Amino acid sequence: MTLGTKAEYARQNKVSKANFSKPHIKKLLESAMEPDPNNPKRQLLNFEKADKILEKNQDPSKRLNNPAAAKKDQASQKNGSEETQKSEGYADVRTRHEQIKVQEAELNLLERKGQTLMREEVIRATASAGQVLRERLQTSSRTIAEKAATMTSAQEIKSMLDDEYRSMLQMVSDDLMRKLFPAGMEPGGTTQLN
Repeated sequence: MTLGTKAEYARQNKVSKANFSKPHIKKLLESAMEPDPNNPKRQLLNFEKADKILEKNQDPSKRLNNPAAAKKDQASQKNGSEETQKSEGYADVRTRHEQIKVQEAELNLLERKGQTLMREEVIRATASAGQVLRERLQTSSRTIAEKAATMTSAQEIKSMLDDEYRSMLQMVSDDLMRKLFPAGMEPGGTTQLN
């Protein structure tokens, strides 16, 4: 374990001491500070902990200009230490952020193409279709009963019921499609040209 001042750490890593005065770097390195064994009131930087913290939180694009850091990266990738696999660093967060941006872009594209439906509209249209079906079933019982009273065979009644139910379901389906896909739109999401 190597302890030293931030200035010594900066010299060892061939970077400016001013880099360690930046607020976000100071905050990152707080957990790497340890009491000086010779003077407990004084805090020194644990170089190994600082290396791990800064490595984990450094922008990978900035490593291109730092050959020493690039060599460290290659060595740590070969070793595949458990600690680097468990911890989530800057690169992991950035990758996840990029994936989210790609998903948002795909959704925006589908929306512009008219291939998406708003959840609220689907719920509203489905509830309305259910209400239409319920009303139609309630009013159709009288009509069905009157038609069935004049029929003499079970086959005639079955055929009449099939026709009645088919027309009810077709009406509900048409109503639902009309609400989900306004005039000029097809279920495939393409706009009809008039």
